[in-house]
Amino acid sequence: MKRSRIVAAMTLSITMLAASVAPVCAQEQEPVSLSISASPEGTDITVDEWELSLHIPAGIKYKLDSEYDNLYFYAMDEGSIPYVMVRSYEYTDASDVAGFLDNFIEEMKEYYTDLEVVEGIQEFDAEKYMFLGTQVEYTISGDHKVLDTRLAIQNNDKIVLVSIKEIPDEGYVVGDLPIQIIRDMDLKGVDEADTSDAKAGSFLTR
Repeated sequence: MKRSRIVAAMTLSITMLAASVAPVCAQEQEPVSLSISASPEGTDITVDEWELSLHIPAGIKYKLDSEYDNLYFYAMDEGSIPYVMVRSYEYTDASDVAGFLDNFIEEMKEYYTDLEVVEGIQEFDAEKYMFLGTQVEYTISGDHKVLDTRLAIQNNDKIVLVSIKEIPDEGYVVGDLPIQIIRDMDLKGVDEADTSDAKAGSFLTR
């Protein structure tokens, strides 16, 4: 199997999902812009519209899809799986994070008809913050099995969604990139949680 075939298929999947899937209660938002400060240790990214900032280790490729306001971080080739995506949504009831994830997965089923839930909604201990998460599988381009992890958290009147897309059976995995991103994320509307006694989900422990 040629790498070019994978890249083309994954790029198509990224575009399709970004353009098509958003929870029915999500609201239209103003375009966002990035404030970026780079150093030899990495890059600090602030998105004022989302009320969050991130620190990205040196060497990580990233891209803002200005059409859909998805912020991508690529573990391998730019524009292809595996990647981590961050986006903030204005939602009818931002406190209903579980409902947001349920709606998101239901709408994904319209585009991925073989979608199966691997892990139901449960807490995910991200050290600094406590997310809710779920994990699903589906195929793209006929025979590539995608593992898609969604982690969400309320941030003031918004919901921040961290999406992780991989194809583990073919070696396209993100490694510890999601943990690096989440660990150094600063959410202005969220107090740091005491997660020492939390029952964490099994996400990202393969």
